[in-house]
Amino acid sequence: MKSAQREKLHYGWVIVFACFMILCFGVCIISNCVGLFVKPVTETMGISRKAFSVNQTIISVSMMAVSLLTGRVFGRFQVKAVMCICSVVMCVSYGCYALAPNIYVFYLISAVVGLSMGFSSSLPISLLLTRWFHKKRGTALSLAFMGTGLGGVFLSPLIGWLLESVGWRNTYAVLGALMAVCILPVTFLLLRSSPEEKGLEPYGGHDLEGEHQGEREDHAEGYTLKEARRMPRFWFWFFGTLAFSITSTGTVQHVAAYVSDIGYSAMVAANISAVNLGMLAAGKLLLGQVADRVRVKKVSLLCMGSMIGCMICLILAKNMVFLLWALALFGFSAAYVTIAYPLVTSELFGRKEYSAIYGNIMFGSNIGQALSALLMGGIYDAFGSYVPAWYLMIGLSVWNLINVTHMFHKTKAKKEAV
Repeated sequence: MKSAQREKLHYGWVIVFACFMILCFGVCIISNCVGLFVKPVTETMGISRKAFSVNQTIISVSMMAVSLLTGRVFGRFQVKAVMCICSVVMCVSYGCYALAPNIYVFYLISAVVGLSMGFSSSLPISLLLTRWFHKKRGTALSLAFMGTGLGGVFLSPLIGWLLESVGWRNTYAVLGALMAVCILPVTFLLLRSSPEEKGLEPYGGHDLEGEHQGEREDHAEGYTLKEARRMPRFWFWFFGTLAFSITSTGTVQHVAAYVSDIGYSAMVAANISAVNLGMLAAGKLLLGQVADRVRVKKVSLLCMGSMIGCMICLILAKNMVFLLWALALFGFSAAYVTIAYPLVTSELFGRKEYSAIYGNIMFGSNIGQALSALLMGGIYDAFGSYVPAWYLMIGLSVWNLINVTHMFHKTKAKKEAV
């Protein structure tokens, strides 16, 4: 059976394609392209940007709730079945933004969007790819999650054109239909909950020797969740991911509005957003290849330093050269969230109870995402500009730079002591 599998494309790569499509037309539209709607919706409805940003906070809080329920739900029901139902709800509910008469209906819709996206996107996709890949799991994850960046390359200009041509309500309706056309076929027809459903073994079979990404938790070394929580570096990393998620999420969701504020046209702002997400996709592919501790440490430091450079360039972004540098630096550094978070967590705490520890770390990251929308909207409403937010993010990034150096130094010292 193994030789037959190697003669043709393993079905695991079809799963990667399906996951790519879900992330490209689901998460990318809902989370990464939301900044394009900030100005038209707030100006038309006569609301503050902080009030509109609460939508993303509600989505993040809803996904935090999902993270606490994932084990029970996917332990009781098939992953594909849950994803099929929730994908339908996600597409329909997103299209309903077009009908919202006021911001409070927006909030209600956002709660439904967040819950349905939580059960049909990143969390179950990570679970699926873990089941389907024992080898090249990092490559599979990076290729799938590139969808959240590559989608923006062509979706941002499309959304910008739609907003100028048909208005934001019709744009929401068109995007809801586009999501349904692109996501539902691959979810219903291509996804499989496990290789056994196709009579296959996971990619790489069950020979995990020498494959760091494929280590089994029951035989792996490391710490339990209880032990990890007693370590200072757990909390440094918890609040580090929280701070980094504030920085990355706040930037990706508000950079289009900021670019428009400082004098660029709406179409230029949309194209800038596309370039930004394209760089993010490239960064994910690069970071997906990082596996050993030395590389993870170096990339961690490089990502923190790049984020500082990005914020400085954003402050100077009235000059197009600095704006382009900001996009390039952000694209690389923000990829750290989806690709390097699991690698760093594994390096710091091992794989003995990796799933439990990583879930706790991601809870902190989700808090950061929820806070970012409130912080960005609040700062803009208070100062009439995003520039103070960029200074705040420089401070958070400097703290993270020091924090990462300290964490890896302690990890090395512990290993040498053993």
